[in-house]
Amino acid sequence: MIGQAEFLQGQDPTPFLLLLALLAGSGLCRMLRRNAIVGQASGLVLACLIGLLLIELQQRRRHLGVGQIPIWDFPRLGIELSLSNESLPGLQLAILVLAGVCLLMLLTGSSADSLPGLFLAFAGFAFVLTTAATPLAMPLLHPVLLLPITAWTPLVSSSALPRLRRLSLVPMIALICFILANWVLVALIPIDPQNTDLVQRAQFLLSAGLFVLCMPFPLHQLLRDPNEGTNPIPGAAVDLMLQFCILTVLHGTLLRHPILQSYEPLFAWLGWAGILTVVWGGLSALGTQDPRRIWFYASMLNWGMILLVVTLPVGRVWGTILGLFLVRIVCTMCCLAGLTQLDISRIRGNFQWAGLGHSLPWNMALFLFGTLGLVGFPLTSGFGHFWVTWQFIATIDWRVALVLALGTALAAVGLIRVLRILLRPESETAHAQEPMALRLPAAGMLGLLVWISFVPQALHPFVQALQQQFP
Repeated sequence: MIGQAEFLQGQDPTPFLLLLALLAGSGLCRMLRRNAIVGQASGLVLACLIGLLLIELQQRRRHLGVGQIPIWDFPRLGIELSLSNESLPGLQLAILVLAGVCLLMLLTGSSADSLPGLFLAFAGFAFVLTTAATPLAMPLLHPVLLLPITAWTPLVSSSALPRLRRLSLVPMIALICFILANWVLVALIPIDPQNTDLVQRAQFLLSAGLFVLCMPFPLHQLLRDPNEGTNPIPGAAVDLMLQFCILTVLHGTLLRHPILQSYEPLFAWLGWAGILTVVWGGLSALGTQDPRRIWFYASMLNWGMILLVVTLPVGRVWGTILGLFLVRIVCTMCCLAGLTQLDISRIRGNFQWAGLGHSLPWNMALFLFGTLGLVGFPLTSGFGHFWVTWQFIATIDWRVALVLALGTALAAVGLIRVLRILLRPESETAHAQEPMALRLPAAGMLGLLVWISFVPQALHPFVQALQQQFP
């Protein structure tokens, strides 16, 4: 590990080692892709080792009182790669999600084809979270360029390429807005600083880029295909960490550039987009009978809720946003673990969805409870943070709070319809019973969701740690 003298001399190669480890993990999983169990176990071990490295580094820095240490500096580009104490919790969250995905894929017996691209994408996220001291365009361009690079890499499985290339369209649109905004701010405004039209033009271009990058309704269509195979967990993990990077970029841009804080159209756009996303998510969940789709609609409703909190004028309550996002990660991973097991059993046995819940009751309960947590249904893991959010919004505009409650109710009714299909009595004898190897992991994750439901403050230490990155 890094010694005290190297710390104090500013020679901390940890970011470089972190990126190399993730890239090496991508290549390793590529070589081991034919043996799914070995590849997933290797990915899990590597992710755990990286996580232990970051934990040990955090403890050592806290003891030495070391803050930000730059190791790469490119003066011409204005880029400085550094690992600050504030960015460590975000990196730890990314590695925790990566390890969780490897574990869930191992438990569900999923294919390992997506692991190389997953490690590569998380190397990109690590690069975004460890880059500091950049000009305006760079922190905005990093998450934008991340997906096109990942989409065209040979390490990604061919089945995932269409979705990644489709997903790269929105960031490329945002890229044009950011480049134009940077040109106005760097080249035009210094020539005529009193020209308010130029300032308004820069505000509009930055706001348009950030709005597009958030991918609310109707841009959600490019986010992912709810029917993409039987292994949606890796794609959902990439989406979650991409959204975390987007929230990081949004917060950093608002913090460093006050011209956006006074630009009300940005928050009006995000507010209306949040409302439309919530309404669309609730109505779509009500109208579907496909379990593979309803979790996606619940996830979009949850994302619309987060966009609504971003628009709140109460100091832009980032603690509430981070709490919602942590619950979003836990509920999504648990929900998809149960759904993946249901879908794999359905395909292997050539069954229909009807009555499948009788043969896999624990995984069905995990899927149900995770999806309800995403929409903040009472007595679920997401209700505590949903209630706080709802109260914040109700103090500003009770009509928006009513729309949010209505969207949650519609999604819950849609989930009840799906549950009736899964528990259809006439199909009860058509399936085999749930083996203990599937029941125990589902029971453990279900216990985690129940614990968060009754002890929502259990996530507060993690929220407080992440708030170092969102002051």
